[in-house]
Amino acid sequence: MSFCSDIAAGRKRGCGTNTRGGLKFVDLATWSASTSGGYAFTVDANDQIVGATATGATFYRFEQPQNQSSFNVTGQFGDGNGSIVYQTDLELVFFKNEYLLRRSAVEIIEAETVAIVTTVDDSRAWLVGEDFGLLSTAGAFNWGQSFTDSNEVRIILSVQESAPPKQIDPTFMSLLETNGQIDTSTVYSA
Repeated sequence: MSFCSDIAAGRKRGCGTNTRGGLKFVDLATWSASTSGGYAFTVDANDQIVGATATGATFYRFEQPQNQSSFNVTGQFGDGNGSIVYQTDLELVFFKNEYLLRRSAVEIIEAETVAIVTTVDDSRAWLVGEDFGLLSTAGAFNWGQSFTDSNEVRIILSVQESAPPKQIDPTFMSLLETNGQIDTSTVYSA
């Protein structure tokens, strides 16, 4: 039986069996109340972002250490009034000896932030904080005792929105990088 076979009419099983956790990188920009981070996004019939009108916001790329950072979306469904809220939590990791990297990220995070998250296993990109912008909700400085213990800063950005994060079409993601709307000239490496 194929991993990509139909389970029921119109439903497919996932084809991927070898996945790795974590994020490849996170692109951050200051969020604007008038438009999401200075962009008005265009979506297709599958609710995938395929275009945008830019108004000046630039995303800055921060690489994340393998298997350290996380991106989680949790649905909260209200029985009483029928409300649906999607809680998105984005945990970023910066090693403490990378002061300039941390400082650059914190300067962006101090304001409400919109993020593009790219996963490790399949390089899919997601727009997070489109409606309200992410806010810093928690963080920790971790010092270890032995050589192999944690020595890092963790920052958690969260948002509650009425819809889950939208996936960004790979062709459009390439266009954002090529046109300089995602600044890849200075990649902040973990």
